Formats: sequence, structure tokens, C-alpha cells
Amino acid sequence: MITKGETYIIGEIGQNHNGSVDVAKLIVELISRPVKEETFGIDLRPMNAVKMTKRDLNEELTNSQMNRIYDTPNSFGRTYGEHRAFLELDDEAHYEVYKYAKEKGLDFVETLCAKAVSYTHLTLPTNREV
Repeated sequence: MITKGETYIIGEIGQNHNGSVDVAKLIVELISRPVKEETFGIDLRPMNAVKMTKRDLNEELTNSQMNRIYDTPNSFGRTYGEHRAFLELDDEAHYEVYKYAKEKGLDFVETLCAKAVSYTHLTLPTNREV
């Protein structure tokens, strides 16, 4: 809970999880910890929330963008589409990170970058309880 005068801080995961739910959960773990800043002797509270993004690549990228060769040392696929698809976590993984964030006392924020993606679909399927 944040009170008047406090800053609400959101830790953005983005695609820093490199397509791994375990890395995403590790980032959540780190975001949930307080920080002791040694140089100035400041104790910082944990962040308040974690943020992820859910995309529909077929809606976001054109066929030519999806099929563009993306052969770099940091690529996770031969084409840009393969690279981006590797970095996308599926709905189950997003839900797993959501539950873990809640366990750690964090709010969970999700940016939905597609008309076809539904937050309700991600968090409230009939086989889950929230």
C-alpha cells in the first residue's frame, strides 16, 4: 500500500526475460527486494509493481518484417519473426509470473499490444482462480 507523498514504482520486465519464465520470475524476485544504496547510505523500499507486455506478432508485424533475416549474435531465430516469437511468453507463463508477483506482494501490470489479446483471457480462464 502506498500513502500520500510516496512514489509508486513499476519494474518493467519487457523482454529482458529472454523468453524464459524462470528469468521473468527472477526479475520479479529482485524487484520485490529492498535496496541498500551504499554510496549515499539510502535504504530504498521494494518496487510496488512489475510490468510485462503481451503482443500478437501477426497483428503487430507485417509478413516482410516477420520474414526479414535477423542473423546477429544476439538473435534467437533466423528471421526477425522467429526471434520475436522466441521472446514472447505464452499465456500460461504470463499467468505464472502474475501469480508469483502477487505472492511477492507486488501489483502486476500488463500492457496488451494487440486488439486480439484480452486481459480476461490471460488471467481468468475457466480453469483458474484469481
